[in-house]
Amino acid sequence: MNEFKIKKGLIVSGSSQFSGSVNIVPGEIPEASTEETVLVLKPDGQVAYRESAQTSGSSGTSGSSGTSGSSGSSGTSGSSGSSGTSGSSGSSGTSGSSGTSGSSGNSGTSGSSGSSGTSGSSGTSGSSGNSGTSGSSGTSGSSGSSGTSGSSGTSGSSGSSGTSGSSGVSTYGFRIEYSTSTTSADPGSGKFRFNAVDPAAATEVYISETDLDGLGVDPILGTLTDSTNNNKSVITFRLESNQIYYDSAYVTAQTDNGGWRTLDITHIDKSGWNNVGNGDATFMAIELIGDKGLSGSSGTSGSSGTSGTGFNTITNNANNRVITAVTGNPNAGVAQANLTFDGNTLTIEKAYLQSNQVTLTANTTTTVLDSINTISTTLGVTMEYIVMTSDGTNMRGGTFMAISNDTSTRITETMTQDFGDTSDLELTATLTGFPSKIRIQGVNNDATNNYIIVYFSREMKY
Repeated sequence: MNEFKIKKGLIVSGSSQFSGSVNIVPGEIPEASTEETVLVLKPDGQVAYRESAQTSGSSGTSGSSGTSGSSGSSGTSGSSGSSGTSGSSGSSGTSGSSGTSGSSGNSGTSGSSGSSGTSGSSGTSGSSGNSGTSGSSGTSGSSGSSGTSGSSGTSGSSGSSGTSGSSGVSTYGFRIEYSTSTTSADPGSGKFRFNAVDPAAATEVYISETDLDGLGVDPILGTLTDSTNNNKSVITFRLESNQIYYDSAYVTAQTDNGGWRTLDITHIDKSGWNNVGNGDATFMAIELIGDKGLSGSSGTSGSSGTSGTGFNTITNNANNRVITAVTGNPNAGVAQANLTFDGNTLTIEKAYLQSNQVTLTANTTTTVLDSINTISTTLGVTMEYIVMTSDGTNMRGGTFMAISNDTSTRITETMTQDFGDTSDLELTATLTGFPSKIRIQGVNNDATNNYIIVYFSREMKY
């Protein structure tokens, strides 16, 4: 029987069996730090100690970790012992250092399970672990129901009014070239002309049925006289390069001459037409006039007017005498024996015409005595005169006549030189202005004497 020398004590838990011999050498048993140290038999027969190998008691504090031992050879498996009763849980001891791993022994048979010990107190919480990766996105939720409508906002204040636009110009019409010729004939393709130099005196327009762009405009021209009114439309010719220069007229009738037309017109207005020259491009704007409306119903008769006073008395009455009022008495009339009118002829007996008197100062170049328009029915003017120097020493009487054809004038003078020399006084006639005027002028070439001319003139017309 082997002799054991144990310094502290040998504690074997359960029904452990030893086979073989145990050699314990006195003085070589390692020292343990606590009383709970257990002897362990190493494979080479040496005895070492191991912490916490005793039967379950109350837990001691953890010891420091021991160095790892070398691995032992595997032992044969022992039979399983019966399970001991579980002791109460002790407090955790400090962890010792890990020993070297021994070789694996044979597995023993499993012992029966012991009864569960009471749970130890919870340890302190460990530090928080690293955050996990983000989970995948969830599916979208269903749409929420619509909210109720908000109340209407108040109306904003009105903005200020914009400035008025400039007046427009009628664009119904076409482009046409102006010709200064006044001949009643085809004006040429894309052209028009008046029958007078001044459009204000014109009564006709001669216009092509083709416009300045080469387009046929005869259907447009045909609409100018569709109205049943006397004035059927308004045409306005405007200078294309500056539309402030224009001439406008009513169209009252037209004649289709085949390729060109004659428009009968009544002038309305013009502005700056003298700035429009031969060959200038114009735009003919058209304003159509509606048909004449139906006649309105007859109005009620007006009240009777008060009776006029007229002549209460007429003296010297006889057939065909012209009655004149008595000065200071408008209700009394006098039938003039020397002034009669039979419905065709006005007869003046023992009467004279009121004459004009003008002084022609010495060395005066020109003094206008009379000026008469030569409109369509005027042929000329006659003047009967007596002229004399202011001292009465020189005098002559005569008749002066001037005729005109609207282009030039011709004059003739018959005179009787009764007293002295009046050759320094000349009578002349010129044609000026538009419409043309016959202007009768007196010229005094005498350096010292004034002349007095007494005359009356008559217009000759048909």
